[in-house]
Amino acid sequence: MRIITLTAAALLAFGSMWGQKLSPSAEIMLLNAADSAATLKAPGEQMVGAFIKINGDDARRQIAALGGHVEQQVADGYVTATVPMSALRAIAQIDGVEYVRAGSSARLLMDVARADAGVDKAQSTTSEAGSYTGQGVVVGIVDNGFEYGHAAFYDATGQQLCIKRVWNQNINGKAPEGYSYGVEYTQPEEMLAAKCDLMSTIHGSHVAGIAAGGDRQSAYYGVAPDADVVLVSTKLAQQSSIVDGVKYIMDYAQSVGKPCVVNLSIGSHQGPHDGSSVTDRSLDTLTGPGR
Repeated sequence: MRIITLTAAALLAFGSMWGQKLSPSAEIMLLNAADSAATLKAPGEQMVGAFIKINGDDARRQIAALGGHVEQQVADGYVTATVPMSALRAIAQIDGVEYVRAGSSARLLMDVARADAGVDKAQSTTSEAGSYTGQGVVVGIVDNGFEYGHAAFYDATGQQLCIKRVWNQNINGKAPEGYSYGVEYTQPEEMLAAKCDLMSTIHGSHVAGIAAGGDRQSAYYGVAPDADVVLVSTKLAQQSSIVDGVKYIMDYAQSVGKPCVVNLSIGSHQGPHDGSSVTDRSLDTLTGPGR
């Protein structure tokens, strides 16, 4: 197979050669497809996703005539579309089409992120403190969008749920001791019966999986896969509830005699951002040795 090496100058050449209507990533995709018999299929069979900047309904009709399908209107005149790879150049030549971006991809990188951050090396280290996999530590996540039965939240055997406590602040039920709102789950059966906190987002599962995903059958397990996990589905509109969530996690850790770390992948544009807000000072009072 011919190896294609592209420099910045070559990318600019693509733009000049084809009227700057096909993205460089689309050109690379087409060149790679032409180079590899394994990716060649009959015209119209290999469908690809694309962003297309269009002007007018006639362009939509011509895209459809070439075997494409305009999906949704998005930003700045762009639509998402599914089109035959073999028709990309023809679509780019339509008068009402200003630009076609295809061939851009996203990747799962947690398998290499651990190595890049030195986590894999730390996890293989033998010392008096152990192997640094989170064993004996409570990892708490204050967020939204948790799927309690996700494979990431089981231990390496795939049999035991690593989530020890859940506090969903957004629905009513049996609140944790000392609090007047939300519902607390203390048993795996309760968590699995509840399934999730919200159907509209998976952000919390994403964050918790990076921090403490324990599924060793996958290459994408977390930084502390042997940790105990405590999840708080918080009221994002109330920063006092976020502080309550952090205290709840740390109080649980103290009750079982374990150190604790809490992740907050949430924030606000309000306030001074200099550590002097009530939220900042409240969190400061909760931290200390082992917290």
